[in-house]
Amino acid sequence: MRLLNTSTLKFEQVYRLYGLLYAILSHRWGDEEVSFEEFELAQEPDDTIPPWQVKSAQRTRRKSGYQKIIRFCLTAKMNGYAWCWVDTCCIDKRSSAELSEAINSMWNYYKGSSDCHVYLSDVPPMDPRHMDDNFWAVIRRSSWFMRCWTLQELVAPRGVSFYSRDWQQIGNINRNVASDARSTEDIERPFTAGIASITRIPVDVLAWGGSIIKTYSIAQRMSWAARRQATRVEDVAYSLLGLFDINMPLLYGEGSKAFTRLQHEIMRQSPDMSIFAWTPPNKHPWLTLGEGYRSLLAPNPSVFEESESIYMDESPSVTLPGTITSRGLDITIDCEFVARLFNPDGTLRDIYIVALDCQERADGPLRKCEVALLSQGSTAASPWPDSPLQVERRVLHRGDLEKLYPRNSRFQIKRKRFFLPVKYEDYSSFEDMLSWTISCS
Repeated sequence: MRLLNTSTLKFEQVYRLYGLLYAILSHRWGDEEVSFEEFELAQEPDDTIPPWQVKSAQRTRRKSGYQKIIRFCLTAKMNGYAWCWVDTCCIDKRSSAELSEAINSMWNYYKGSSDCHVYLSDVPPMDPRHMDDNFWAVIRRSSWFMRCWTLQELVAPRGVSFYSRDWQQIGNINRNVASDARSTEDIERPFTAGIASITRIPVDVLAWGGSIIKTYSIAQRMSWAARRQATRVEDVAYSLLGLFDINMPLLYGEGSKAFTRLQHEIMRQSPDMSIFAWTPPNKHPWLTLGEGYRSLLAPNPSVFEESESIYMDESPSVTLPGTITSRGLDITIDCEFVARLFNPDGTLRDIYIVALDCQERADGPLRKCEVALLSQGSTAASPWPDSPLQVERRVLHRGDLEKLYPRNSRFQIKRKRFFLPVKYEDYSSFEDMLSWTISCS
């Protein structure tokens, strides 16, 4: 990790963060950000720089991104920090290995910081002692809350301080257990609640940070990222690595496959089946998610927007963990046979109901999350064939499954082995679209 000295503005490579006090910056990238090599050159006196690089160094010093770093260093120094870290200039992005290491370590960088300074460049100076509706309306409009990377930057650090565009502190979230004489103690709790309302992250997660993150289901954590965006498609997945304690290679250019890879890695490490508890954006019961999508896994975090109330079961019923294979997710699970469809070509398609090991705890009684599985066409007469079933899924909205297949119309529960689709495939017609279903009943 390369840290920046807040007094000398010189870089120093650090390999052990334990016991090191440093501040870290969270901000919205602009058009004039300064890279590692640009900042390093700008710190040299003009008379020591080769003549052909003097103008470049002078242009760098005039950039808004450079001024932002200088102001951050000054603020961090005033707050008692000798070291700081900025994602724009503390990573040499000319090295793909260093960039990959930094992104895979980003959660730990923020978790190890003593305080994260959040710079809201689009928020004017405001008095934090008057947190009225206008105050929160201005805060809510900040683009910082809509970026993918800022999610982990909000949750991971030991403390988070928010600054307006003139570097005036407008609020903070202090997670340090032993805290002495906090200057903003009288406004800290309402500020934390206000940030929770904007981000849809539970107050206790904001209050305690990453120490309790694993008590929340996969679906819940995905829901926190549902409304966030990234400039590059791959960053939607890469920005979530730390949130799920995942390390994986970065492959810029793979597009949306990055999010599929992330889900594969999560499934290898966690038995939490709420990863399947997502809702398609179109809530009409029998419309597909989108042309060509046939995966059991979600296409992106946005489909988890309604999954903030999905909790893991305390005693999961799945005893055999799923395994990713070339045929899909190989999993053995309890299911119910509910219906048989007869195709014009003489083949049969059976519909099964599978209960996921997660529940929805919204207003009212607990509801078990269920999935409808549609087997591929076959001529098998038995609804319980001996061989594993290769299945497809059709998109349903929560609640529709119980309406179509009420419990009194279902057959006995049996343990069955399935191959569930987990890859993205392209299909040319509506009839060939193979999608999936999630429902709670």
